Amino acid sequence: MGEKKKKETKEKELPPINEEATKLVAAIHEGQLGLIEELYDLYLKKFLNWADKRFYTTPGDIEDAWQEAVTSFYMKIKSEKLTELRCKASTFLFMLGHYWLLKNGRKLKRIWWTDEADKLLAADPVIAVSFFDDDIWEEERLLLRAAIQVLSPKCQKMLIRRHFEGYKIAEIMKEFEYKNENSTTASLATCLKELKEIIKKMTKK
Repeated sequence: MGEKKKKETKEKELPPINEEATKLVAAIHEGQLGLIEELYDLYLKKFLNWADKRFYTTPGDIEDAWQEAVTSFYMKIKSEKLTELRCKASTFLFMLGHYWLLKNGRKLKRIWWTDEADKLLAADPVIAVSFFDDDIWEEERLLLRAAIQVLSPKCQKMLIRRHFEGYKIAEIMKEFEYKNENSTTASLATCLKELKEIIKKMTKK
């Protein structure tokens, strides 16, 4: 397949334009700079919690990443490199912060929770950003899918139920016929630990 054909195929796979986020980009480009400060304050705490689950680093490093993400977001809009979005503005900012941490040598934990699970496990492509040097989201999706396949069928299903589909402990206990919630939780913890170890081994190769 030629480069032109590949590009056309990728473009067809992309999600539709997010009108609300694109209007926000236009407003910032037109000079409504207060929106940048609002975005910074609105999602700072969420980003700190989100990134803390994914990186071995300090709160200060994560806050620096958020600062860089918001600054980069503004500069891309100002230079007209960014004129539209195919996701929420918060999602895009999180991607920039995540990318900054990766580029600065932070060690990714390689374990993801429900906010990205549906994207990581689904066959649909992850949101592509043309100015990224590499597709970090695609790498994560493939890694997680490969790691899950190594687990036993029971562990696969239990983790998907709990972390990806949002099942409660009681619901999992009933489905898998555990005697109580404590034994269910212990089994889930064991499966998650195995998944982490599998991912750790894969990232060392």
